[in-house]
Amino acid sequence: MNYKIAFFAIVIIAIISLGLSAGLVYKERQEKNSSLPTPPSIQAPKTTNETQTPQPGTTSQVIQPGTTQSNEKPNISWKSLIPDIKAELQKNAPPTFPIIGPGFGILKEEDVTGDGIPEAFINIGTGGAYTDSVTIMIFENNQPKLARFKDKSGKITPLLFSEGASVVHGVMFDTIPEKRTIYEAKWTYKDTGDEPDCDASAYRWNANLKIFEFDENLSMEVQQNYCARVKSLNPFKN
Repeated sequence: MNYKIAFFAIVIIAIISLGLSAGLVYKERQEKNSSLPTPPSIQAPKTTNETQTPQPGTTSQVIQPGTTQSNEKPNISWKSLIPDIKAELQKNAPPTFPIIGPGFGILKEEDVTGDGIPEAFINIGTGGAYTDSVTIMIFENNQPKLARFKDKSGKITPLLFSEGASVVHGVMFDTIPEKRTIYEAKWTYKDTGDEPDCDASAYRWNANLKIFEFDENLSMEVQQNYCARVKSLNPFKN
């Protein structure tokens, strides 16, 4: 009986010893693990269709197709582009255009197309007896280009405008910037005092096609208003 008691006592002591040893080992492992640096958390990449906006100071920028990094309009000096203007006239002007004459120069600059870049009205310098010959230049692809006009018949070509007057005849052109329009008016007085012949053609800018298109309604509006003034100034009126 005493042997059995002694045997059970030894077994109990052994179990307690093993338990204490296991506890000490576990504690040491916990302390060792707690002393190690915590690994950084890793976030899964976002799966979004939204364009990521670059942070200030970064060199990588997202540029949409067909756009540039800057929306600023170029600062154009048409005067400095005179050699390029002459080259464009010599290369692309229709045969009906006169040659460049001694009176060549920039008549005026005005933004008619509404894109923030002024167009140049060029006096070719070779006019008629009482008129000057003027054409329009636009700035396209970083260089001067002859503006193209689509006439009443559908033909697309650069146009030559005239400006000047005699006692009987007159021709002029002007712009209506708020309507993106260039127009030309012609008149002839009759020494009989009858109503003068008067006609006007207006061309409105088409930003999609990048041409000035003949506009029937605007032409009629300009003709009605302008020709009424021409009629009132008739020097042969009775």
